[in-house]
Amino acid sequence: MATRKLSVGLSLAIFVIFALYFRAIILDPNIGSDLNAHIGFAKSAYDGEGVWPRHILYFALVALTSFWSSSLSVWETSGWLWLSLLVVAKFAATLWFGRLWLGGSDQAVAQAESGGRDGNLALVAIALCMTVVFCFPPPVAFLQGLWYSFSFPPNVWHNSTHIAVMPFAIVVFGLSVRQLEQPDNVGRAIAVTVMAIVSALAKPSFLMAWLPVYGLCTLILWWKDRSFRKFLIAILPVALSVAVLAVQYYLIYGKNINNASVKFGYMDAWLSRSGRFEIDFYISILMSSLFPIVFYLFFPARVKNLSHILAIGMVAISYFYAAAFSETGETQAGNFMWPIIGANFIAYMLCIFDLHAICRRQKGGLRAGVPAAVFALCSIWGVAYMVRYLLIGGYG
Repeated sequence: MATRKLSVGLSLAIFVIFALYFRAIILDPNIGSDLNAHIGFAKSAYDGEGVWPRHILYFALVALTSFWSSSLSVWETSGWLWLSLLVVAKFAATLWFGRLWLGGSDQAVAQAESGGRDGNLALVAIALCMTVVFCFPPPVAFLQGLWYSFSFPPNVWHNSTHIAVMPFAIVVFGLSVRQLEQPDNVGRAIAVTVMAIVSALAKPSFLMAWLPVYGLCTLILWWKDRSFRKFLIAILPVALSVAVLAVQYYLIYGKNINNASVKFGYMDAWLSRSGRFEIDFYISILMSSLFPIVFYLFFPARVKNLSHILAIGMVAISYFYAAAFSETGETQAGNFMWPIIGANFIAYMLCIFDLHAICRRQKGGLRAGVPAAVFALCSIWGVAYMVRYLLIGGYG
């Protein structure tokens, strides 16, 4: 009960802190972000002067609680309130995944861990750290005063649609982990499908990373189990989610509403920014995924676990998207780099909760200290980045 009260209290504190944080970003014209532009998209579409974005969830939420107002300030207030709520939802989803990973309920967690209450407090602390965890910039970027531009961190604060997708992404990953353990669970397969579709409506980038790798994992299960029925149930989320992504792709690129198209070209998106070189991309992979890499170096046997295969595969295919695809036309944003952000968050989350589980079973020993220290430093760096973002007026 005490741990639950702590979780609720932290959720309220997170809401207040991030409400003030996002309010500062949105209301200060000297701070650069996508937040104001996205609020503008929602208001223009609502006023009939623009087109609703094809990943509509966040924009619809902002419109819903703007109550047909003509005042931009009301829309801005709706925007920063929803963003803070979504960060709280991400915290809650992360905590839910931690409990799921260790047994599925508070009682199971308490039974599985000798520490009981202390173990639950550790889960809350990890979820809180995941709310802010960031990555260290490559040296070439740091020397230029850039902490984000050369990196693919597990958290970003300047893009509302990515903030909106993360709570649903965490739930999709957690449910799919359990589905891989019980592939014939029809109810869970339906739940995965529903949450996957909602995540696509928030931002399709997470599904781009999750879908092919989860599909591959179901094939691995089929090869091991030889049960076609279990395979059909487990693959259900893939079939329906692919259909949603195909519709979104057609609406965005087929109907060409943004005068944009997709192009295949090695490093085109990465090299489109001045000052970047091919080698910087691979250094960025090392720095952006440093904590999971260190974790697997110290616990290489975990790579064989199907859940870790899913997380590693998501990160790998996301880096492939970033290296191989770009957009042409009026819209030349690095949209094919977005899957890395969500995939890195999932990898960080899985590795830190697994590290906690290993330590609670007293199997980590001294070698657990190095990855734990890296994660702690990444969390501290994340807080420093958030403060710096406000101070310099840009995400750098």
